[in-house]
Amino acid sequence: MADKKSTEIVTAPQSSMIHSVVVRTKLVLRLLADKRVSPLVKLIPVGSLVYLISPVDILMGVPGLSAVDAAAILGLGHYFFLEVCPP
Repeated sequence: MADKKSTEIVTAPQSSMIHSVVVRTKLVLRLLADKRVSPLVKLIPVGSLVYLISPVDILMGVPGLSAVDAAAILGLGHYFFLEVCPP
């Protein structure tokens, strides 16, 4: 009996996390400029950016978690905006 060689090819992932963030940010910016998207829906990413800039912080008492808090709000804002936008 001859040994069968595996024909599977293992490849690295095509996109990194940074590439994914850049692509999603470009998509959000293009959708913000699109007239077919409702102005109320456009308030979602704008609101998350306002929260990022504002001095109000949800986790103010916990040191070191304010950056995680802001990143989570920004990420959720992008995610919800992309989910609510029409295809």
